[in-house]
Amino acid sequence: MNELRDLEARIRGLEDLEAIKRIKHKYFRCIDKGLWDEIGNCFAEEGVADYRPEAPLQGRAAITKFFKENIAPVYSMCVHQGHNPELELTSDTTATGIWQLENFMLTAETNTGFWIAGSYEDEYIKERGEWKIKRTKVNIIFWSDIEKGWAKERFSPLLEV
Repeated sequence: MNELRDLEARIRGLEDLEAIKRIKHKYFRCIDKGLWDEIGNCFAEEGVADYRPEAPLQGRAAITKFFKENIAPVYSMCVHQGHNPELELTSDTTATGIWQLENFMLTAETNTGFWIAGSYEDEYIKERGEWKIKRTKVNIIFWSDIEKGWAKERFSPLLEV
């Protein structure tokens, strides 16, 4: 009987990890397709998005507003990818994760592109039976204008980890 309970717990854990991957994949898809109303649903009601250390966004509404007002009018294209997830269930309703980030963005006004690489540090919570992002924090390794090349001085000192 204990073996069956252990097997059930392991399967439940695998299902939870897969659900966490799906919510993060949805987050990336929403950014790439400009689904700004939908992106808020990736977050817990009181979720936090820490894209800039000096100004973390608090709450689903603030996160959605940020994308609508700051990303949608500025960037005509995003290719936002997360790779190599390192996920850990910390309880039946909480988890942590690290994702490697690659992001190409094209500015609408100047039609110039830039490349960002870094990582996400995430916390997840299971609310009403669904996994959501509780907190996401972006750690930038580099931010470089593609037209200017990859020179070290072009790495963003404003976004250092």
